[in-house]
Amino acid sequence: TPAMGIHPRVEHGSHLITATAAALCRQDVYDTFLDRLDAHGLDPGTLVLDDRWQAEYGTAEPDRQHWPDLRGWIARQHQAGRRVLLWWKAWDPEGAPARACVRTPDGTPVAVDPESPLGARVVTDAVEHMIDDLDADGLKIDFLARTPSGTALVIDASQSAGAMPLDLGV
Repeated sequence: TPAMGIHPRVEHGSHLITATAAALCRQDVYDTFLDRLDAHGLDPGTLVLDDRWQAEYGTAEPDRQHWPDLRGWIARQHQAGRRVLLWWKAWDPEGAPARACVRTPDGTPVAVDPESPLGARVVTDAVEHMIDDLDADGLKIDFLARTPSGTALVIDASQSAGAMPLDLGV
């Protein structure tokens, strides 16, 4: 980590990139990684696309600037005999409707509320999109323990039907 004096570095063409993992999660950089591994006779069986392959955490839509054809890229990895996992930041409200979220009193979304029907739909849609539409083989789920708590947090009472089982259907 940068705090320890360790900085992620990768050669990209004739350039040396020093950046965070999120900044390196781009199709061209992953292709460079794979080319370098191939040049050394290494063939990974599973690839994990890490933080920031998506434009917004809550929607699981690819960042088209970094992954212009994510579904096609995943298909090419499948053709090469590889599996692809997508990193997913569970409960992140970015891109989700505020009504689907637990919020602060001023209305700022804190986390998607999977107990509300709308929140459950946001989560289900994201997971189905990653697995069905993008054809990922699975997820690397992060931040599961980052659940909101506190007496000041609010939910949309019209969306809350009590604890609702979350069936992702996958």
